[in-house]
Amino acid sequence: MIYLQLLWEFMKIGLFGIGGGYATLPFLQHLAEEYGWFSLADMTTFISLSEITPGAFGINMATFAGYSAAGISGGIVATFALALVPFLIITILCHKFPNFQENKVFAKIFYGVVPVTVALIGTVAFQIFQTSLLHFDSAFQGTISWVLFAALLFLAFVRKAGPFQLFLIGGLCGLLFL
Repeated sequence: MIYLQLLWEFMKIGLFGIGGGYATLPFLQHLAEEYGWFSLADMTTFISLSEITPGAFGINMATFAGYSAAGISGGIVATFALALVPFLIITILCHKFPNFQENKVFAKIFYGVVPVTVALIGTVAFQIFQTSLLHFDSAFQGTISWVLFAALLFLAFVRKAGPFQLFLIGGLCGLLFL
């Protein structure tokens, strides 16, 4: 039964997760609340792992979430289901509308969906922020986390450090201090 739920839920995510892998986060949060397959704290771990493992972020997130829910088979089902619907939609669009990217109707739909995607991603980002930077096991861990957060923001926005550098620094600091 859980495999059918995974298949159905991740097909829906594949259908509505417009905007890339981060657009899947609100849907994954819903799954965490609805089914209890993983927690918001688990999601932060999935995000970290998805960023450092090769492959598309959304696919990696589906794999980790499915694995958390039902082991290796769950990871396979979730990954397949997430990719299936967009694959079918793109295949049909390219076949029926060879120049769909220039179609004004499609363009208007996508312009209307972009603000929704940004709002959903922002909501989940705020909730992950709360989970990651407001709940600690100790005052020392909280202090180190905030200092690391501020330093990484500075490096990202002022020094224009790349994602690889930020993950390397964050991972090393986590290993050494947290």
